[in-house]
Amino acid sequence: MASQGFNNEGFNVYTGNAESLALNINSSGYLTLPHQIFFLATINAETNTTGDGTVAAIGAGTATTIVSQRGTSFTAGDGAGTGATFTCPITGIYQLFLTADVFITPTTGGLDFELEIDPTGSVTLPYLISDLPTRNRATGFYGTGSVGSETLTVGGSITVPFVTGDTATFTFTSFSGSKVDSVKGGFICGILLA
Repeated sequence: MASQGFNNEGFNVYTGNAESLALNINSSGYLTLPHQIFFLATINAETNTTGDGTVAAIGAGTATTIVSQRGTSFTAGDGAGTGATFTCPITGIYQLFLTADVFITPTTGGLDFELEIDPTGSVTLPYLISDLPTRNRATGFYGTGSVGSETLTVGGSITVPFVTGDTATFTFTSFSGSKVDSVKGGFICGILLA
């Protein structure tokens, strides 16, 4: 049973028998949705995960660290082969963000790299955040930094119409070199928009 209430503090809407607060508009007009789906996780260093074309799931080598989450829709990965995953808890439009500090090992690392958000279920097209040549292929593009300074910060976001149960994973891949390339950090974030 839903109910609503007015007071000097604003307007509240409650749901369920436990009268859980679902929506608040305070006296200044700010709207809060205490159960709005949201997650934020930081990416921990995952070394030597790709370079040879291996698709490296972020969180599979070292679990991500969940900074904040409403609900339980995001799993951090286990650091033992299973990557970080968002599982849609309710049908809606979601915004997903991925930013990573990508390290390409000089001379032996990959020649190109990709950073992707990969939805599955009702939406199956991967969102390619970045597909760039590395310094090993395009020295003029990246300049002439010293050996060991080939860390790039790349990121992007995607708006996805998810159905309950759909998932998204987050991957990093570099190609045509040795398996010596890494993700040094970054973050993954998601929110239900509508």
